[in-house]
Amino acid sequence: MDRDVLEFGGLFVFFVCLFISRWVGERALVALDDRTKVRLIDGFAKQRRFGLLPVIGLTVLAFLLFKYIRAYPAELALVFMLLFFGTIAGTTIIAFRKLSRLGMPREYVKSYILGRAITFGGMGGFIACSILAALQSR
Repeated sequence: MDRDVLEFGGLFVFFVCLFISRWVGERALVALDDRTKVRLIDGFAKQRRFGLLPVIGLTVLAFLLFKYIRAYPAELALVFMLLFFGTIAGTTIIAFRKLSRLGMPREYVKSYILGRAITFGGMGGFIACSILAALQSR
């Protein structure tokens, strides 16, 4: 498969997963009563502003490094997989703790975690495609 097809295919998967994740989150939000929504919005004010920055930053960094640094694809892959899993673990733990402190309903927490899993699955797909593209060019 062509290197560019893999790279852009990975980006496409990532963006589709972002949109699906947002859709899952919106459906869960609509099911909450007004008081719970206000508590949730107030509790996540900072995270809403900055929550996707680690995901977008890591994705852009992966794209640029895999595209322009071809000498060490295996090492780059290892570094990004570690960063990827660290990002997943860190952001999910922070969000879960905050949702628990806010006393959100169990169904909402499940939908939130599902949305996050879809986002990070798309990111993993992008990184996998980038790794394959980098390995192909060797």
